[in-house]
Amino acid sequence: MSRGQQGFTLIEIMVVMVILSFGLVGVVAAVAQVARTTSTIEEFESLRQVAEHVLATQLLDGKFSTGRTEGELKRVRWVLEVIDDPDFLNLRQLSITTFAISRPEGRQFRLESRQALLGTATKEAL
Repeated sequence: MSRGQQGFTLIEIMVVMVILSFGLVGVVAAVAQVARTTSTIEEFESLRQVAEHVLATQLLDGKFSTGRTEGELKRVRWVLEVIDDPDFLNLRQLSITTFAISRPEGRQFRLESRQALLGTATKEAL
């Protein structure tokens, strides 16, 4: 290039493009990671909401029969296990496990609670 002309050479432009492409690859990788993280958070939130809904439904119904119950809600499968607490009379342990129907071996959410059965006494306690 002669001294009187101003501008960039082809080599300089190619070097800048390579540097920019590395920067763009980094930005695209960061955006992809954010999308995966957001998807995971949304899945856990959906599992949590179903577990809380099942627990609230059980509390409103007041039916705490021991055993295992299963169901589906919003593409989420849930399993409710109710057992008598061995240490306390009229206390039940509720355990709700939720997982996506499409991925039963994938992520799971577990909610545990203990509920007292007030107003019910057994003959053995009297």
